[in-house]
Amino acid sequence: MEEISKNIHQNIKKLEHGELSLSELEFTTNQTKELYERLIILRYKYYEEHSGKKRMKKEIKMCNFTS
Repeated sequence: MEEISKNIHQNIKKLEHGELSLSELEFTTNQTKELYERLIILRYKYYEEHSGKKRMKKEIKMCNFTS
């Protein structure tokens, strides 16, 4: 992800200076999509990992309460 981010940053600098070609713009668009998709997956994995722990704790508390 760091390499993708670096490529995006470099091309944004080129864009700001009016030096970005159409093919580079297409490449940057694809790179931002790739970065976005990877971040979405990481967010999902984080939620999955952390919400599962909370759910288990709630279920354990409920089991203890009803016993």
